[in-house]
Amino acid sequence: MGRFKFVMLTVLIGALLAGAYADRHLISVSLPAEETAKMYRSDLQKFSDQLEALQQEAQEATQPHQLRESFLKTRLAYKRIEFLLAWFQEETVTLHINGAPLPKVNKQNASFVEISEPKGLQILDEMIFSEESDLPKVKKLIHELRLQTDRLIFTQQSTTLNHRLVFEAYRAQLIRLVSMGITGFDTPMSGHAMEDAVASWTSMMDVWKLYHPSLHSQAPTLAEEIQLTFEAGKSMLEKGDFDTFDRLAFTRDIANPLYGKILDAQMALSIETIYEVTPRLQSLNHQGKEIFSTDFLDAAYFTSRPISEENQARIELGKMLFFDPALSQNGQVSCGTCHQPDKGFSDGQPKSREAAGHGTVKRNAPGLVNTVFADKFFHDLRADRLDRQVEQVIFATKEFNTDYSNLVSRLKQSSEYRTRFQEAFGYMGKYALSGSSIKEAIAAYMFTLRSFNSPVDRYIRGESDELSQEVKRGFNLFMGKAACGTCHFAPTFNGSVPPRYLESESEVLGVPKEAGTHPTELDPDLGRYGNGFPRDQAPFFKHSFKTPTVRNIALTAPYMHNGVYETLEEVITFYNAGGGAGMGLDVPYQTLPADSLHLTDQEQADLVSFMMALTDTAGLTQLPSHLPEFPDSMGYPNDRLVRSY
Repeated sequence: MGRFKFVMLTVLIGALLAGAYADRHLISVSLPAEETAKMYRSDLQKFSDQLEALQQEAQEATQPHQLRESFLKTRLAYKRIEFLLAWFQEETVTLHINGAPLPKVNKQNASFVEISEPKGLQILDEMIFSEESDLPKVKKLIHELRLQTDRLIFTQQSTTLNHRLVFEAYRAQLIRLVSMGITGFDTPMSGHAMEDAVASWTSMMDVWKLYHPSLHSQAPTLAEEIQLTFEAGKSMLEKGDFDTFDRLAFTRDIANPLYGKILDAQMALSIETIYEVTPRLQSLNHQGKEIFSTDFLDAAYFTSRPISEENQARIELGKMLFFDPALSQNGQVSCGTCHQPDKGFSDGQPKSREAAGHGTVKRNAPGLVNTVFADKFFHDLRADRLDRQVEQVIFATKEFNTDYSNLVSRLKQSSEYRTRFQEAFGYMGKYALSGSSIKEAIAAYMFTLRSFNSPVDRYIRGESDELSQEVKRGFNLFMGKAACGTCHFAPTFNGSVPPRYLESESEVLGVPKEAGTHPTELDPDLGRYGNGFPRDQAPFFKHSFKTPTVRNIALTAPYMHNGVYETLEEVITFYNAGGGAGMGLDVPYQTLPADSLHLTDQEQADLVSFMMALTDTAGLTQLPSHLPEFPDSMGYPNDRLVRSY
């Protein structure tokens, strides 16, 4: 009995000591969040004060350009709070504080168009640094921005931050800096991107000083690595000139490794992740350690359903269906006819041929690798889920020209298909083979067409040191002077907006009907404006098309929604000239600046080299080993896989 009491006493003392240590540890890391909140509120007030000064100057100004110096101070004040404010109040920032200088439609209203004019710092940057601007409108925008900021101050008075949110904000800001900050996305006219980046980086460092002691006590080596990386990043940014800044080196040596180290620090400090707070799927993989990696985004979020090992039967079935011409009414075409693996899942045609072979469909077939990372599909953004994209192809007169009833009846004639649908969708009972399971299986296969393992990705992750000087220069041009990265956001290089990548953007480029350096006619396709959704029938969506990825673009020629350009060189020439408007066409709502980029021949060649280096379809191009057999009387030969494309 005495020994038992001794053991119990030892256990109790150990537990108390462990609890005391845990309490000390929690106290030591709770203070940084409190101090961060104070710093955040203080900097938010400084932003408001600077806005007040800008507003006072605006009352006395006679020309917008007189406000430039004060406005730049205001932008720097905003950048001090951006990494926290833009994560905690993302919608407010996007709509009122620092959203793109373009009108928006209210996505909640599906039955009519509700337009919101651009507000905030970006539109002010555009107007104040323009040669011709409306001073009364500038004053109005400044007033509205100050009102919105005052509302923020009121609502944030009692802000309490927890460590998880602060660490999430750090990683989100690293994404934002790489994909938007150093590209000049939110300084459309002032060209003040590098100064803004320094201000943002400095504020991140100031907050990090609060966490450094706690991390140093738990993981001293990691703490020093993070501190040194922050200091190196600041030095690079401070010395940077927008046109010559080495964005590739900054991404590879600073931002990408720091993205992983911040997560390591979060784990070392025993700070929870969002997965311990909610079971909801997230667009960002909050356990991922690389920005340029296949697991950077959670593909399951974009399909609204996880795909796990148990779904392998569904994926294999979807792959068979994808390449099976038996899904089309005439048995002549499959999904793979227009989306061929060796062509980046495009078909090499300006516009895909229609199923009957008498003409073409309306548009060019886009590649499908990484297509899952979007919230809208097709060139005109008319489908909002992968399975609905599949459905529209099935019903389209010029494509599969059939319906679910016919498909189900047909597929049931194959014993192997019946078995495979039962294996993949047995939980659906008698509906295991149905319209729903057909489109879901194909979507499951398309889900697997993901790749972030190009030579550029491997170089940025530090897995390879091999990257030509042409490609390096091309990356820096793409993300800088050429402004490609302000629409094709890294690392997806499509139009999904960082840092959450939740919204697919479309652009009006003024694509001509025919190629040439002096086109005479705008392509008549209305794009998004004509997609059938009333909310998209805003005038600025006329001739607007989804911004596709440039990953695997070397394989997906010809280019543009109408396949008008056969080579990447032609595409670069088009952009360099300022799009359709820059080439003399009447494009009232063109979102691409109409002035020339003034790219030299060498710079244009470097851009092409970079985009070519984004090629990677490894492991994605293998066809099914066979397709399920049908009775001979149905006329679907066993070699139909090859015949379909």
